[in-house]
Amino acid sequence: NLRTLRRAGVAEDRAWALVRDAVTDARSAVGASGDRVLAASMSPVEDCYQPSLVPPAGELRHEHGWLAGQLAAEGVELVIAETMNTMREAVIVAETCVSLDLPVWVSFVCGAGGRLLSGEPIDAAARAVATAGASAVLVNCTELEHLDEALKILAAECPVPIGAFPNLEDRSGIAAWTAVDRHVPTRCTPQEFAAELARSA
Repeated sequence: NLRTLRRAGVAEDRAWALVRDAVTDARSAVGASGDRVLAASMSPVEDCYQPSLVPPAGELRHEHGWLAGQLAAEGVELVIAETMNTMREAVIVAETCVSLDLPVWVSFVCGAGGRLLSGEPIDAAARAVATAGASAVLVNCTELEHLDEALKILAAECPVPIGAFPNLEDRSGIAAWTAVDRHVPTRCTPQEFAAELARSA
């Protein structure tokens, strides 16, 4: 996103070129198949796991607006706003995308009790982004032991389709929500993961 690229010393015109190149590569991978959608990810402008760092609304609107505008101009067909940790940033992303006629799915990262990392309840967050125009609500980067409760709440309360892509890292011995710069092994096999998701369905 724009904030991260600026911190790396990338000028805004070069940042735009990087977005264009990424979409071009994705479009090439999609190819000529008519049953595929060209999708892009938008993440929090600061830290996915630190809701205390979410900037004020004006900054969020500017920076998410910049990226959503670039994606729309390049012909992206769907935005997945993922790892959202506060309701207010998620709503701003959804509103921004909808204002540009970009379909958007919003995905939240949750802790225990079906709550976002900000402490806000996922049912309230889901209703807020659906009202803002999100066409699906998901849960991602959430540990398996917290996934089931979040999905049960969404299944009962969310007015739009729901889904999940949880965190499968074995983070034992790593402080909660701490970034690491090494490979972290998975905590279960593909078969165990499938069984867990089937149980949560």
